[in-house]
Amino acid sequence: QVIKMKNLSVSLGWVDLGARACDPGYEQKEDLNSSLNALAKGGFTHSVILPSSSPLPDEKSIVDYIIQSSDHHLVETLPAGTISKGGKGAQLSEMYDMLSSGAVAFCDETPVDRADLINRSLEYCKSLKGLVYSLAFDRDLSNKGLMHEGEVSTRMGVAGIPPLAEEARLARDLEILRYTEGRLHVFGISTTRSVQLIKAAKKEGLKVTASIAAHQLCYTDEDLVEYDSNFKVRPPFRTKNDISALVKGLEDGTIDAIHSDHQPQLIEDKNREFQHAKFGISSAETFLNFALQSKKKLEMDTFIQAATVNPRQVLGLDIPKLEKGALADLTVFCEDAETNHERPYWQSKSTNNPLYNQVVPGKVVALFNRGKALRFD
Repeated sequence: QVIKMKNLSVSLGWVDLGARACDPGYEQKEDLNSSLNALAKGGFTHSVILPSSSPLPDEKSIVDYIIQSSDHHLVETLPAGTISKGGKGAQLSEMYDMLSSGAVAFCDETPVDRADLINRSLEYCKSLKGLVYSLAFDRDLSNKGLMHEGEVSTRMGVAGIPPLAEEARLARDLEILRYTEGRLHVFGISTTRSVQLIKAAKKEGLKVTASIAAHQLCYTDEDLVEYDSNFKVRPPFRTKNDISALVKGLEDGTIDAIHSDHQPQLIEDKNREFQHAKFGISSAETFLNFALQSKKKLEMDTFIQAATVNPRQVLGLDIPKLEKGALADLTVFCEDAETNHERPYWQSKSTNNPLYNQVVPGKVVALFNRGKALRFD
């Protein structure tokens, strides 16, 4: 194929460290096919599929289902199993069997409150060469908050989530990591202090990596003043100073990767009173658009490194060779072109996204992977 477009760019295929497919069990929100179509439109050739189904992937059968049901698609799925049985945070899941079936990591949909379970999962995965995801969020310290705790939440009369809820849980997990000498990936941070904690842990030599959602670079708590539930996410949108710290963390290597944190929700769960609306953005197909709209300019070289090589290193995947004769694993995109996110072109079943129904800068033009090609006109 010949693709011609002004200022066209090509890179290794992008890898998402975390998206939710909701399949099996919640196909009304999303199914594997619609989620993979959304991920493809967003530029991804690979994606970790986080536990978000019913039943949850706490044993090999669900891991097998995810891999086999998506084998036809250009986007390759990388299932993550749960840390605990049923995601209940009590007993370890069948980690060995899931790794043997193709799971790449372990993560509970709800943050693991029990320190001993994180300790045992890190110890167990160390011998299996598995990867544990940490969701840095303490539900008790969050005090049922709905957005960043600060001047804006006070002015709005909305319960806030203090930075402490993230930082205290992150500090706990890093201490356990130090004790076990295991390997930990911190999935989703949002505060300046969290960046500092991870930077210090890396300097000490702990085996820790970190990633952030692309939309965390675009919005602050000020964007919630209209009580628009599309901006209700966790971790919450913080301040401009926090965004500056996140971008600096990406630039200096403290933060390894940028992920989508794709979280589809039913329209009736989002279009309701702010305090009752569910968290999350159906964000897979707006990944590039969010990156280009960062409040503190994100250099394209930094973005590409955080979307291609670094996430592969986090997961222990081979880095494809960009040379003649190699099997193509490529994302072709253009910063100057526009993407139409109006309904006829929208791929996800869910529309909980601030950019839905808009035409915005940045376009994924084509993907090549698994011997397949996909072009977006």
